[in-house]
Formats: sequence, structure tokens, C-alpha cells
Amino acid sequence: MYALTNLKSKNEGDSDISYTLVSSESSRSKTEKLKPSRWNTVEFYVYYIVHVVTIPYMFWVAYTISRESHPNYPQYEHYLSDGWLFGRKFDNSDFQFASVRNNYIPLFLALVIHVVLSRLYRFLFVPSQPAKLPSQHLHQVYFNLVFSLLFFYGLCGNGLLKILIILTMNYLIAKVFKGSILNCVITWVFNLAILFLNDRYKGYEFAMVDERLSFLDNNRGLLRWQVTFNISMLRMISYNMDYYWSFGKLAGDDSKE
Repeated sequence: MYALTNLKSKNEGDSDISYTLVSSESSRSKTEKLKPSRWNTVEFYVYYIVHVVTIPYMFWVAYTISRESHPNYPQYEHYLSDGWLFGRKFDNSDFQFASVRNNYIPLFLALVIHVVLSRLYRFLFVPSQPAKLPSQHLHQVYFNLVFSLLFFYGLCGNGLLKILIILTMNYLIAKVFKGSILNCVITWVFNLAILFLNDRYKGYEFAMVDERLSFLDNNRGLLRWQVTFNISMLRMISYNMDYYWSFGKLAGDDSKE
């Protein structure tokens, strides 16, 4: 283990970094207590057998049930669409799944563009420093923020404004109530209410606020933002709960000192 003892930025005229070897009895004791690998144990061999049998069987069941010779095939045939793999049909009736499947090419292009621009941005604007300095700008974070906003605008259109409003409200709940139990209560009530309201009002319309804003409803993007927002809701709750628990942890650390 090495401890950083001296670090100065290039702006201060000294870019040397010195390290001091730190010996730790606790680290050695933890290393000595490590248990041996379990890859070759009976337990893991059981897992191997289950995986070898179960995973191929899952594919086989999906294959057999989608054949025209299956007795239940006429009951769900109208849900199937023409596929591109060996002339077989597939179920594309779920909107959330179809929104991804139908946009493979745009999503793949966005992935490639992000990688290329990210590499180019790092090469041109991100300084190569041996360690993160407090005064160093978060260049990559800025790039990801701008690219994410543009990407989500392409996906959700003007629905991005609704997403940002909901995210801001959830963030303010965490920052205002902090370690109070009200943070937990209001966070859950707010997010569950948003979940049901999204479904009830189909993602809302700007015309509901003012008829003069109805033109914003014309650009809805590739996806209906409210369909996939339930996953974002879980992340929002997780953020607020982590923020709430962090105050309890800080209080516990202070009491130990």
C-alpha cells in the first residue's frame, strides 16, 4: 500500500509526486484471513450443472412454443410480427420492448458517436494528470452531461422538460429534508404519485398547462418517456435514500470519535 504524501499541481510549478510505503498490520491480517477459492467446490459444480441444463432448456422452450405446430399457436399468432432470423416470427406487442427493438440502428449509431466524440474530447480538452486534483475541472462530466441531454432529447423530444422538472423536484426533496424521516416519506409518496399520474395522464401534455404550449406536444421523440420512467423512479428513490442514510452514518462516525 502507498500513501500520497506530497502532491502539487502543474500550475504551482512542481509536478513531482512522492509516495511513502505504508505497512499495515490490519491489512496483512485481512489478507491472511481470506478464504480459498470456491470454484472447484461441490457447491459450484452444482451451479455449473444447473446452468448447463437450464439455459439451453430456456431457449428450447421459447423455440418450441413459437412453432406453428404448437397447439396454442393460433391463440397468440396475431401478436407476432415477421422476424429477420430464419424466417421466424417474434412477439413485438410490448411497447417498451418494441421501442428498443425498432430503434436498434439509431441507438447503435448514438453509441458509436458517443465513443468517438468522447475519445476526441479527451484528446483535445482533458489534461493528462497523474491524479485528480481539487482544482481540476470535471471535463468528462461536462461532456457526458451535454451529450446525455442531447441524446434524451432525441429519444423523448420535449418530454425531456417534464423529466427534468420531476428530477429537480425529487432532488429538492432530498436537499431540503436531508436526514429527516420526512425525506423518506415524501420521497416515496412523491415518486409513487408520479408513477400513477404518468400512467393516468399518458405522460401529460403541455396543453394541459396552457393551450399556447400545445405546439410542444408535436415533438414526442422516438420513445414515450413515461413508459420507461419507472426505472428512473427507482434510481431517484435510491438517491434520496442513500442521501438520507448518509446523515445517520456521519452521526455514527462523530459519536465514535
